Amino acid sequence: MPVTCTNLTAGATTGNISSMSSASITLVANSLATVWLFSSPSTPNVTVTGLGATWTLETRVTDTARSFALYSSQIAASTGPGALDFTTAGTTWTGLIHVVNSATGIDTTDAIVQVVTTNAASVSTLTITLAAFGNANNVPMFGAGRTTDVLGDVELGYTELNDHTYATPNTSFLSGWSDALESTPSATWATLSNTVAIGIEVAATAAGGVTHKQRIAPIAQRRICGQQRCI
Repeated sequence: MPVTCTNLTAGATTGNISSMSSASITLVANSLATVWLFSSPSTPNVTVTGLGATWTLETRVTDTARSFALYSSQIAASTGPGALDFTTAGTTWTGLIHVVNSATGIDTTDAIVQVVTTNAASVSTLTITLAAFGNANNVPMFGAGRTTDVLGDVELGYTELNDHTYATPNTSFLSGWSDALESTPSATWATLSNTVAIGIEVAATAAGGVTHKQRIAPIAQRRICGQQRCI
């Protein structure tokens, strides 16, 4: 069974808020659920709860008064319908884009092989470079947040999963995936902006035995973590 990625829900909310919920969704059995959160300002940190799942923070990146967090959960048995809750401690957001994507046909032991982050200033395109895939059936999924409120496009050969924007401050976020053996996902948009992106390698069922995660962070984050593997 090949890996297939779909969007379960996505939305953008603005205002001085410290909590919000997604639309009602169902997490299917033997899947990988990923939650992509792009918010302003760069603090506070966002946490995810709901649907009886255990949500693991894969990485968090801050850049240009924005925060980008990726959470994941291995779903053994179907759960839902119900909402996910996104909350902060004390400080409020001015805006939050939340995206929930699902991958099926995965390695149910550990479906995320590697997590890579990158960022750039004043650009209209950004590419994430993942390490060579460990199995030909594995697939890439990525998300890119920008300091502009214009829509963007994923590269040819990728399927866009969402593209959302809000203003004040100008913010946008898109995500996508490919069913090809392709380790350099990219996105483009019309207006120059500061951009931060996260890419992951999703392990297919046929890969089997993948029990590690390789997280490659920007240089600034490496100094905090002390090494490339930041858990």
